[in-house]
This record gives sequence, C-alpha cells and structure tokens, in this order.
Amino acid sequence: MKPPESLIIKSASDATGTPYVVNIACEWLTTRNTSELRINIACAMSQPILWTAAWNNLETLQLGEWIDASVANFYLLHVWYDGLAKSRLRYLDMYAAMAMNLSNMELDDIRKYHFIPVHGASPMLPVGFVVHHSAHFFIAIFDFEHRIAHVLGRHISDDAMHVDGTDQDEWKAWGGPDYWTRIAAIHGWNAGDPDNVYIKARNWEQNGVDCGPIACAVLEQVLIAGLDINGNVPPIHIQCGHMLRMKMFRIVLAQIQIRCRDYLMLLDSPASRLIFHDMPNEEVISDIQHGQHPITCEGLLETLLASSAICRACSDLTVMQVSSDVLQTFDNHHEISHVDMNTFENEQEWVQQNISNGKSMVYIST
Repeated sequence: MKPPESLIIKSASDATGTPYVVNIACEWLTTRNTSELRINIACAMSQPILWTAAWNNLETLQLGEWIDASVANFYLLHVWYDGLAKSRLRYLDMYAAMAMNLSNMELDDIRKYHFIPVHGASPMLPVGFVVHHSAHFFIAIFDFEHRIAHVLGRHISDDAMHVDGTDQDEWKAWGGPDYWTRIAAIHGWNAGDPDNVYIKARNWEQNGVDCGPIACAVLEQVLIAGLDINGNVPPIHIQCGHMLRMKMFRIVLAQIQIRCRDYLMLLDSPASRLIFHDMPNEEVISDIQHGQHPITCEGLLETLLASSAICRACSDLTVMQVSSDVLQTFDNHHEISHVDMNTFENEQEWVQQNISNGKSMVYIST
C-alpha cells in the first residue's frame, strides 16, 4: 500500500537532488575524534564470535555451496565500517536485526557498535540488513522517514520473466512487521503501524545457490550509493556468483587475520573484560597468525577461477534500474546495450585478467 502524502517527509536537501541522509561518521564524530572511531571499529570487528565464526564457515564460499550467514554478516560489517565515511545507510548486524528479548547489555553493545545513541533517539536514516529466511538470503532496507520498506531479491525464480514482487502478505510471511518494530525500537524511533508501510520489491533471476553472495553485493552498493531524494534504490549491478565468491573469500580471509591481530592487541587492554565476552580457540588463533586457512578451503579459489574462466555470465554485469513507480525489475524491459566492463571496480581486475571471454555489461531499463 502507498503511504498518504502526509507521510512523505521532504528534507532540505531535496531541492539539490542530493541524497537526503546524513553522513554517519561525520555525525558521530561531532563529539568524538577519528582515533576513538577507529578504536570503536576495532573493538566491534575483533569480537571473537564474529571472526571465528567466519573462519569456521569460510569453506561455504566454495562453488555450489550456500554461504553461511556468519560469513555474509562478517563481510558486510567490514564493508560498512570500511566505508563509514561515505556510507549513506546504517548497516545493522544480521543477528542484531533478528534478535528478540535483548538484555540491556546486549542492546547497549548493538547501539555502541552501530553508532546509535544509548540514550535518546538516533537521527533518522535508512537501515539496511540481510534477512535469512527459509534457506534464502535477501535484502531489506527500511526507510523509516518515508515509511518505505525495500525488499530486494526475496522472490526466487530462474526465469527472468517471472520474478514477481512481494506483496503485503509476503511482508508478513517473512516477519517484516516484526523486523520493522524491533529496528525502530533499537534506534529509539516510533515504528508506527507496520501494516501501514509501503512495500517496494525489486527482484532478479536467481540460480538457487548464489543468493548469499549476490545479497551481499547488492547491499554493499546501496550502502555507499544511498537512496535518492524520493527514497528509491539506485541502479544495481549484479555480477556472477563466481566473481562474488572469489572477492568475498579474499576479503574475508584478510579481515579475519586483521581482526585476530586486533583482538590479541586489545586483549592486553585493562578494559578487555568489558570488550570481549568470549574466548577463541587457541589452535584457530595459531593457524590464522601463521597465514593459514581452513584445510577444507584447499583449492577453493582455483576451482572458482577455473569455472569463472568458462562462464559466460562472468563476462557480463547486469545493471537493473527501475523507475520510482515500478515494482518489478524485469517486467516490460525494452532495451539492452553493452558497455566495456573495464570501467568497473579495480578490485575485480585480479580475477578478470584471468578470464578470456569478452567483457560486457547488460543494461536493462523499464
């Protein structure tokens, strides 16, 4: 259902055409310094439960595997913290988003590590997170200011012409109203009636196994680009799962090593008992320190790279753009054009240079 005009709140930045949300890091740093920000991020990411869970489930980035939620969550936390200075949304830890009956200490930790005031309401801005429901990953972006819930990739179909959007019944089926109410409470916002939220769905063709990596990649783009002045999701670039899994493996493994090192350094701090609530396995720490990775990950990158080299989809990057009043991405698509893929992220070149196929991009408009 579409919200009445009285619920559409315009901001001072609307006239300029710039995103209406504030910069999270700049807002938080008005009373703090950059050193404190870095320490707070290090404390958050070095929580053993985060990096040890990602380490133990790193093998799920293998070809044909469903990735574990701990790997997806760790990756997105890194993406958000690393790009905090330019982030236009707040990423909410996947487990924090689904948690119920939180203790005061747990709630304080969530607010601390997400830069949410412990006392009083946080300035309103969109919140993005990943939902894992019925063995499927998809994205939700809650725009509380405009009372819009963007639900991205919820529908599973291997047919691009039948990726119908979600409806109000689906919103309830995966617990959308409960998420809306819980996340508003964490921020100190008035949730209002969750049944009076405008649901905007965007879906794409899916193969039933790469929903996790694709969800991470889509949310990563929206975290940086933000929503437009009307609360719409920007154009989305979707790469093949081979590419995304290789990128995630490389970044997650590197971050595990960094956060293990941070943990050991912070462990000597007098406040370590207040920072860390659990202790990691010493054998895992030793393996990480020596630059090893789980034995179950042997050959993981090589297998993905070999598959990518003969994968036609790896040479194409699908860009989906939907007008503000259209809910389904692939309905009535009219034109396809091709753009040189070399114009995209440098961080992908280490993979792309090994691919002999032609490099192109598909643009789909509605």
